[in-house]
Amino acid sequence: MGRLAGKSALVTGGSSGIGRAIAQRFAGEGAAVVVSGRDLGRCEAAAAAITAAGGRAFALAADVAVEADVERLVRESLARLGRVDILVANAGIGVWQPVAETSTEAWDRVLDTNLKGAFLCARAVFPIMKRQGAGTLLAVSSVAGVDAWEGTGTYSASKFGLRGLMKALSDEGEPHGIKSSTICPGMVDTPMIGAEGSERDEMMAPEDVAEAALYLATLGRNVVVHDLVLDRRGSGR
Repeated sequence: MGRLAGKSALVTGGSSGIGRAIAQRFAGEGAAVVVSGRDLGRCEAAAAAITAAGGRAFALAADVAVEADVERLVRESLARLGRVDILVANAGIGVWQPVAETSTEAWDRVLDTNLKGAFLCARAVFPIMKRQGAGTLLAVSSVAGVDAWEGTGTYSASKFGLRGLMKALSDEGEPHGIKSSTICPGMVDTPMIGAEGSERDEMMAPEDVAEAALYLATLGRNVVVHDLVLDRRGSGR
């Protein structure tokens, strides 16, 4: 019996990187998992890997920035899983430019995916968790959601906002047994970062973030961690 036996989880951005590692870790602990992303083929590959390892997983394509997609995703997840115990709002993109050089289109694209997407997903699953009398909302932010640097303005705005959203959800969910937490990792070796060679040796692995997500998902009912900051050794922060 794993620590998440009998539980179900919906993981957005679950086809690669941090999301895929979280989906695999949760499934390894007994959870039934929906792996979601924009590319159905990649989601199916991630779900197939979980199934091959003895887990239970389903693939569903959705763009979290599109309200109708999110509503369908949550509806179909509930139909397959029977309940939604854990939401991992992980889908995210980045743009690395000074604010004065950032286009409105780039701003909208990042905020729509990173912040609006998490809002839409949380809003859709909240009534389900309320009916269940319990649930866990996890959002993957960043150390760039705790601090900001030159070139991170748009990305940091989305990730700072994510922390505020989750803190409000924590207060709103408390009477219903719904807990909300934000994970703020530093540099993680994922396709979005695109690091090579020795740079990768200094980064965290997606599996490190997955362990943090599992920790938050298995805390006792009277314990909540609002922000969990993960940083690589020697970062100076």
